[in-house]
Amino acid sequence: MLIGVVNPIIYDVRIRDSSFPSDFSVSLKASGKNKHFKVQLVDNVYCIGQRRFHTMDELVEHYKKAPIFTSEHGEKLYLVRALQ
Repeated sequence: MLIGVVNPIIYDVRIRDSSFPSDFSVSLKASGKNKHFKVQLVDNVYCIGQRRFHTMDELVEHYKKAPIFTSEHGEKLYLVRALQ
């Protein structure tokens, strides 16, 4: 359970190589829709938007607690469960 989140929606998450070298894609699947986020590896630092992380695990742990995306309707997406 996410602390401070009422009735969190569980999203399946997959992290995979991107079509560009040194890039990754974080994909969320929920409610029949997919969202994709580009992660770039620059100087051994994982970059997503303006945020920087030293490891992919650090990135995932951050987005388990903070939303990776918030829709215009206030729906928040978290990295919660790995896609099987």
